[in-house]
Amino acid sequence: MKLIARLHANHKLIASGMVTVGALVLAAKVIGAAKEVAVAWRYGVSGVVDAYLLALAITTWLPVILSSVSLVVFVPRLAGLEGQEREKYISQLNGLYLALAVFSTILTYFAGPPIAGWIAGGLDAKTIALARSAVMWLSPTAGFIMVTGYLALRLQSRRKFAYTFFEATPSALILLFVLLLASTAAIEPLLWGTVAGFGLQMLILMSLTQKADKSLAGITLPDFRSPAWQAAGAALGVMLINQLLSGLSTPIDRFSAASMGDNVISTLGYADRIIALATSLGATVVARATLPVFSIGVINKKYEDIARQARIWSFIMFLLGIFASLIIWNASNIIVKLLFERGAFHAQDTDRVSSVLRVACLYLPFYFSSIVLVQWFSARRRLKNVLLMTSVGILAKIGTIIILYDIGIYAIAASSVSYYAFSFLIGGFLAFRRSPNVKAMVSGQ
Repeated sequence: MKLIARLHANHKLIASGMVTVGALVLAAKVIGAAKEVAVAWRYGVSGVVDAYLLALAITTWLPVILSSVSLVVFVPRLAGLEGQEREKYISQLNGLYLALAVFSTILTYFAGPPIAGWIAGGLDAKTIALARSAVMWLSPTAGFIMVTGYLALRLQSRRKFAYTFFEATPSALILLFVLLLASTAAIEPLLWGTVAGFGLQMLILMSLTQKADKSLAGITLPDFRSPAWQAAGAALGVMLINQLLSGLSTPIDRFSAASMGDNVISTLGYADRIIALATSLGATVVARATLPVFSIGVINKKYEDIARQARIWSFIMFLLGIFASLIIWNASNIIVKLLFERGAFHAQDTDRVSSVLRVACLYLPFYFSSIVLVQWFSARRRLKNVLLMTSVGILAKIGTIIILYDIGIYAIAASSVSYYAFSFLIGGFLAFRRSPNVKAMVSGQ
């Protein structure tokens, strides 16, 4: 108890945020897991799932990148704004993100189908046609995700984490449509559930933001003259490059999987979904709990204190990642069997997915720890460090796939391990080269 009492207040703030976000993420992921069970039961490892996952990756690529950039760039700035200055800044952000939402929807509708046809070139002709059509159906989700990501960063800047639970809304709607239309093996239930789910999530977050900020504020075009815009200018450029590089990870995986033959995309997708349960419970929790705290500490010029706390939490998350990897490695077959093995998903599918899962889970310690380092670098506006981490990671990923291509799908899983391991090594070197003494690290003082 004395040790807890001696902890820095920011450690307690981060821990309480992690508990809150963790509970919400866990609840959301339970719904997500139920959706995955239903999809596996209905579709198994098939061309329909290949087409859907490919179309979803293309549709979400741009808005997810822009949302990630927004989170890192604007949360630290919104955390320090109040009153009329905040309201004016938000009204300009409203105009900017409304324009981005419209642009991303139109771009996805027209450019998505040919991109899907190109990436899926090695698949069955029916799967290629299905993927092209699915991108057009899913194009509204690009705009919904763009707006939802923006509303989420506004809520996070206020340390309002309830929106985390509603990330399960798309999964809930997909689950509902798949169950209600269980008599068909067509792709439509997946598409309808996805569009309806992301649309409903956007409306819910609009309501939450209205309450958190007392107003959604007006809509004006950015003038880029306020100090907050000027401070964000350089950061936007660096982080946009960073997220474009980082965002290449999923297309690289999908393109590589498509070149390896039918059903590789869906096999990889099932393994990725299980890993996503762990990454969301770890990375999402710690990122959303730490970034506002680190940002406020930087605003108050508590640089050394926050740096020390970032190192401590990075070490803690590395240990938690090792623990999560050990559990998944040893229980992979059981996990996959419990979640997916029913209906169209057979025992041989379980064996293949679980073997891929064992390789993929090895990146968790590096991933969890790197997330803390990225939040610290973002709060300090040392975004070139983040860009360096990503650049080295993506090069390691591509190199791993090229070197190990002959082992098939396992090369893709191993490439994710390389990506996060090399990113962690670079980030750790930059963050730990001035290590505090052990006593200070324990007490957080």
